[in-house]
Amino acid sequence: MKKTLPLLLSAVILSSLLTGCTSTESLSGSSYSRSAARQPQTVQYATIVGIKPVTIEGTDGSAGSMGGGLLGAAVGSNIGGGNGRLVGAAAGAIVGAVAGSAVEHSATTRNGLEIVVRYENGAQQAIVQEQGNDVFAVGQQVQVFSGAGTTRVRPF
Repeated sequence: MKKTLPLLLSAVILSSLLTGCTSTESLSGSSYSRSAARQPQTVQYATIVGIKPVTIEGTDGSAGSMGGGLLGAAVGSNIGGGNGRLVGAAAGAIVGAVAGSAVEHSATTRNGLEIVVRYENGAQQAIVQEQGNDVFAVGQQVQVFSGAGTTRVRPF
C-alpha cells in the first residue's frame, strides 16, 4: 500500500494535467483564438433565412484516454496480490482509458447553431458555430466574418 499511494497520487495529478490540455475553447461567433487576433477578415452583410440547433461533437484526443488509463492502472494495481496485481493494473488501464475517452468526448461536446444566411448577391451559405450569447432570428441582418481559417456570424 505504501508504494501504490504515490503511484495513485501521481496518476491523479497527471490525469488532471492531461485533462486540462483538452480543448475547451469556445466556438461561438464572439470568441476568437489567439492566432486569429489581429488577422484581417472579410466582412459580408447577409440576412438569416434559417436556424437549426445542432450538436458540435466533442474531441476524441489522447488526453482523456491516457489520463484515464493511468488512473485505472493505479487503481487496478491494488487488486489482488502477486500476478493478480499486474492483471488488475492491465484491466484497470483498459477500463480507465475507455472511460477517460468518453469523459473527454462528453466534456468537449457543445450546443451549436446551423445558421443559413443569404448574402446581398443572392448566394446562400450555412455556417455552424457554438451557441453563444448572441441572439439570432430568421430575417435578422447579420455580418459574416471570414478569414484566419474560420467563418462566424455576428448580429449587425
